[in-house]
Amino acid sequence: MSLDETHEALTHFARQLGQFDERLRANRAQLAERHAAIDALWRDSLRGQFDREVEALDTELKHYAETRSERFEAFLNQKIAQLRDYLHG
Repeated sequence: MSLDETHEALTHFARQLGQFDERLRANRAQLAERHAAIDALWRDSLRGQFDREVEALDTELKHYAETRSERFEAFLNQKIAQLRDYLHG
């Protein structure tokens, strides 16, 4: 793979990562809404376990969405810019 192809692939990946991160944020909000909607409908012993698992999942997703996603995107964009500068002066 040439450096031009690498640059193109990284640029494409960065775009896809940004789209993924946007969808993740939207889906987290939608999950919270739907989770709240089942509150009045589901009240057995499994509900507590489900709530704990959803909360643990949301904690991890929130951490990624609020801290790591921006760092990953910034790192990737920095590498793309460095490669572009190297290729095109």
